[in-house]
Order: sequence, then structure tokens, then C-alpha cells
Amino acid sequence: MSSRQELNLMRNSLQRLVSFRYVGHLLERQDGGLGHFAAKLAKDGFFHKDNGVMCIGCKKRTSFEDLHHLGEPFHNGTCPIEEEDNDMTYIQQFMGGPQTDDAITDGSPSDILDDIGVKVKHDPGEVKHDPDFTSLATRLSSFKNVTWAKEGRGDRLARHGLYYFGVGDTLRCFQCKLQFSCVSDIGVERILHRHRQDSPACSHDSTTNEESG
Repeated sequence: MSSRQELNLMRNSLQRLVSFRYVGHLLERQDGGLGHFAAKLAKDGFFHKDNGVMCIGCKKRTSFEDLHHLGEPFHNGTCPIEEEDNDMTYIQQFMGGPQTDDAITDGSPSDILDDIGVKVKHDPGEVKHDPDFTSLATRLSSFKNVTWAKEGRGDRLARHGLYYFGVGDTLRCFQCKLQFSCVSDIGVERILHRHRQDSPACSHDSTTNEESG
């Protein structure tokens, strides 16, 4: 995809939102919970680009490292995006309202928001599972060729509902859909702690829920 094609694609706010799908290490630092910081970035005109974010309007780039220190990215002084009346109506649309003409086809809006961590209300009692990884054996096999997951690390993560998602060294819980990116240098205990903290209702957060081999 050329730079021009990418910029045209990212004029769609939902496409910008989807661009943050694999950067949980960026999203999990924010107080609003996984996904909500991504929603704010997309609303403000930013999308995931290389090792940071870029504004569709002024083309201002902010690295993840700078974003960590600044708390949020900034626009150039004359950015047209900043002058727009940015509200959250587009997020409300995608969480149950009518579809817009520029809606993308890469999954339903609810699935996309689920994937990046924005909590979408489902019917009472409904539990959405990833059908490919409900099996412990399947989750274990996802760690088979992952070097850092040796010596029982992958086994323990799998027993807590997590599987290796691939892109960006990402883990994902098959039940609550919570994702953690760039996890190769993060200890298992820290990952499990964040799982319990960020998704307290998930039945695979607790050590009491480990499955037998």
C-alpha cells in the first residue's frame, strides 16, 4: 500500500481505530482501560504508524516513547483536525447505532471494538469465546515455537486462558479477548496480574481456574 493510499484509508475514523489493534502495550498504560485511549486517538485524527502514531491532518508523528512521557500526542499548530468538533458519536454508532457509508468490512464494528479492548455490551448471560482457542491443547500448541515461552511459561499462560496471537509478540485471552503486546520481556506473573486487574470478571484470571493437563 502506498503512502497516499494509506492516508486515504485512514480518513475513516474506524480504520484509525482498527490500526491500534496490535499495540496493547500502548493502550494498557491508560486509565480509561484497554481500547478507550485508542478511541480517543482515533477521534483526534491519529492512527498507528511504524513505532508511534501519526495525525491524518497535519501529518505530525509522535513515537511511542514520547507518547509515554507526554501522555498524549500533539498536533502541529495549524492542523485542520484540531478545528473539527470531535465527539464520541462515531464510537456510539459502532456500539449499536446505525452504520455509516464509510464503515469498513474487516469484521463487524462490535468485533473490532472487542478486539482492541473497548467493552461492548452483549445480551445478559452471553459469553463470547474464540472458538479456535477454547481448548487448552490448542492454546498450548500456540506457544510451540515461541522461544521465550519455554520452561513452562507458555504452559502456565495457556492454563490461564491465554494463547499466542503472533503479531507484535501478542497474547490474547480466548474468553475476555484482552490482549497484551510486546510480552517477550514481561514476566508471567506481571501478565497474569494485568489480566486479573484489567478483566476482573474473566473466569480465567484466577489461579483457582487452572485446568488440568
